[in-house]
Amino acid sequence: MKYKETKMIKKSSIKGFVSGVLVTVLLMSAIPVLASSGGKTIEVFYNNIKITLDGKQITPRDGRGEIVEPFVYNDSTYLPLRAVATALGLSVDWDGSTQTAILGTGIVSGDWSKDNPAPIGTKINVDYKLSSTPSNSWKGTMFVSQVLRGDEAKAEFNPAVFDYNKVGENRDVILVKIQIETTADSPSQWRDGLVQFFNGYSGYNDKADGAFYGRPANGAGYVWCAFIVEKSDTQPKLAFNPFGVDNVWFRLY
Repeated sequence: MKYKETKMIKKSSIKGFVSGVLVTVLLMSAIPVLASSGGKTIEVFYNNIKITLDGKQITPRDGRGEIVEPFVYNDSTYLPLRAVATALGLSVDWDGSTQTAILGTGIVSGDWSKDNPAPIGTKINVDYKLSSTPSNSWKGTMFVSQVLRGDEAKAEFNPAVFDYNKVGENRDVILVKIQIETTADSPSQWRDGLVQFFNGYSGYNDKADGAFYGRPANGAGYVWCAFIVEKSDTQPKLAFNPFGVDNVWFRLY
């Protein structure tokens, strides 16, 4: 039987789901083991396996919302990675360049989203961790303190580095100043590193083009983000969205 499921999680013991997760990824019938690659046809067994977490049954589904049934192979039970991670409060992403399943978690204050972004000046507490690399963690607060658009933004750019004329007549550059306060137990160098995770979006939730060159330099306690939107767009927004964080959204209007 040839099984095709993109992301699966392997656990020899399901107890609690909290003591750790042993991940194995099945990609188009390939079974990566350490540095192994290639394809292989395997025989698996289905026996109406159920998954429970704290006494509550989980219905495992893939990224399309379709039910995916756990199975047994070589006396080990394989469970859908996305379903288990979601039950544990972890997000799941896939890095095709390195063939890596990425589990992440972000604890965020406030029920903010792309349809309900935080107003300018609103602080959001973020406790961001990557479970696979605990050292890559950051904890603190962030908020948008200043938004410049059009001619105001243009005046802040270095024309020798950024050719504003290439933006076009129907588009604007938006320049956003983001205040970032890092807690004492988080490495301070992470502040500048966080800028790569900010992305501008239009009011229609389309990702905006970045304006990376010629913007003001980052300083102590703040970073600058710049991107391009249509002049007709009256409700652009900004997202802090590394793997594992999906509800840090700021309005820019």
